[in-house]
Amino acid sequence: MPVILPFTDALAPAFRAINAAWIEEMFVLEAHDEHVLDHPREAIVEPGGRSCSSRTMAILGRATSWARAR
Repeated sequence: MPVILPFTDALAPAFRAINAAWIEEMFVLEAHDEHVLDHPREAIVEPGGRSCSSRTMAILGRATSWARAR
């Protein structure tokens, strides 16, 4: 059964690798993307967003929710 893991700085390299791969496959990795991928805590978590990973023996997927500007 998959386990949902909250964002930790230890998962930041996997966050970058997984997201950069699909962005580069479908789009162009732009400067803003690079910033978010290199600083997920600052760009997503601290403003109130969430990033979660799921795993069994390895990370299988990722979900990210961005905070809405209020």
